[in-house]
Amino acid sequence: MTKQELEIKRKNELEKKGEYTKAEKIFTPDVDIYENDEALMMEVEMPGVKKGSVEVNLDNNMLSLRGKIETSEYTDYRPLYGEYNIGHYERVFELGEKINQEKIKANMEDGVLYLTIPKAEKVKPRLIEVR
Repeated sequence: MTKQELEIKRKNELEKKGEYTKAEKIFTPDVDIYENDEALMMEVEMPGVKKGSVEVNLDNNMLSLRGKIETSEYTDYRPLYGEYNIGHYERVFELGEKINQEKIKANMEDGVLYLTIPKAEKVKPRLIEVR
């Protein structure tokens, strides 16, 4: 095994702006973004978040992703050793005019949020007939 394979990936805690009324940890989820001719696809890792605890909002070209952990499940949790902290997830992306915002789709499965973000028709590649 290489040294890189043995390293532990740490969660990045979100830099909080403003003041919060609850003392809870909020992390930045890891995101993979893929692109094809039709759309952008995002895979957002939110381990421990259930389907009903995810919020996806679109407001003024800002796509906000939030995942809430049910903290009551961890009330009596006293780890002897732990490699990651328990907390909620939050991430925001600014979308450009090349996105068809009306047709964004989201699905949550096994702690991963899958988003399909279609491109607007005017930016999709097309074949131009030569006469």
